[in-house]
Amino acid sequence: MYLLLMNWAEKYRPKTLDDIYITQDTKHKIIKWINEFKEKKKKFNNCLILHGSPGIGKTCLANIILDCNDYDVIEFNSSDIRNQKILKEKIEKINGNVNILNFMCNKIKKIGIIIDELDGINNEKGAMKELTSIINNTKKYSSPFICTTNTMSKKIETLKKKSLYIKINKPTVSCINKFINKICDEENLSISKQVKTAIAKNSQLDFRRVIVLMEYLFNYTHIYDDTILINTIINYEKKNIANTSYEATDKILNTYHKDVSSIVEIDKSTIGYLFYENFLNYIIHNKTNTNKEKLKTISTIYMNFTKSDILDNKIFINQYFYLNNYNDYIKFNMNSYLIDSLKKTSYNKYNKLNYSTMINKISFEYLNLKLVNNVNNLNIFKHHIYSCDYVYSLMKYNKSKLKIILDTYNIDKALLEKMCKLSSFYSKDDNLKKMIA
Repeated sequence: MYLLLMNWAEKYRPKTLDDIYITQDTKHKIIKWINEFKEKKKKFNNCLILHGSPGIGKTCLANIILDCNDYDVIEFNSSDIRNQKILKEKIEKINGNVNILNFMCNKIKKIGIIIDELDGINNEKGAMKELTSIINNTKKYSSPFICTTNTMSKKIETLKKKSLYIKINKPTVSCINKFINKICDEENLSISKQVKTAIAKNSQLDFRRVIVLMEYLFNYTHIYDDTILINTIINYEKKNIANTSYEATDKILNTYHKDVSSIVEIDKSTIGYLFYENFLNYIIHNKTNTNKEKLKTISTIYMNFTKSDILDNKIFINQYFYLNNYNDYIKFNMNSYLIDSLKKTSYNKYNKLNYSTMINKISFEYLNLKLVNNVNNLNIFKHHIYSCDYVYSLMKYNKSKLKIILDTYNIDKALLEKMCKLSSFYSKDDNLKKMIA
């Protein structure tokens, strides 16, 4: 009787790992991770990072892992641990401890910690650095940590290296169909193949959406005509999906889209860098063509990026914004089409997106250019290298004259150190801090 009154979202909520539609390989990795943690095997990890798009079931999976292994779960959201101090106070009270209520009932039940929305933690306030420090302290009685994140960014990379990282992909249409059939069997529903197909097509590959849609159709509306049912499904309000830069890049790498404007609009620059950083590995590992065919495609894509760089310069420097659509076509459409034209492997052997080193390089290039311009503006010499060499030689051999130069051109200690590093006489063995003091 209770099951009849229970809402379907709760009724069909996964209870065990077998209820989760993930690959067997992923299940084996998770089981191995939690067992090695419990047994405290050599070089065990005490952190699991689950990465995937919003609403895919990461938090549900995290709860199942801990609950099925007899842990009491304490869950933190990024808003709960806004800065270093709050995070340290909250986690240190829990880490490695047992649930007091269970302990008083002669049950020793340890605590597992879930950090939800890891990418939302404010890195500027030291919280991410503190969390990494706490998690990496793999002491004998520490708690298992499971972190969920919608995106992977540079600030998470340090923690990722010391954790088990698992990418949770969206379910396939086949998985959605299996789930629809499961609900039909459980609820004793007789649904035509056409209606099932309509539900799968409009599911947006989301299990929760399937549950809500089917409960609405068959538990409340009592519609029995297939035509009306299909029209209702088609017109059912779609879930608004906002792609991250990583998800957008993944889409255009894996599938050709005639119109990519809506996909890349969120952040064209970052998606361009991510695409450039990862397309090579996608072609090498995920395509079955000959090396000669792959090389030809790779060469063409590099040529397209060269043309795109020229257009980027005209758009950003000269503000020729009318070139935007043409640039998108060269950078994304053409390159996505070229990759999609190659023969695919049965599954993606390479499916992780690396953080773009181009983003770091551009930041350093900007800072170095700014420094060079600042040195040139001092007007000691016409070329910054001569100015830096002159200042460096004075620091070594004529401190009194150096003081005059520093006062005349308002050079502080920070700029002096940077100028010394730009000097052609500088050696990494030099103890600049001692020389400047």
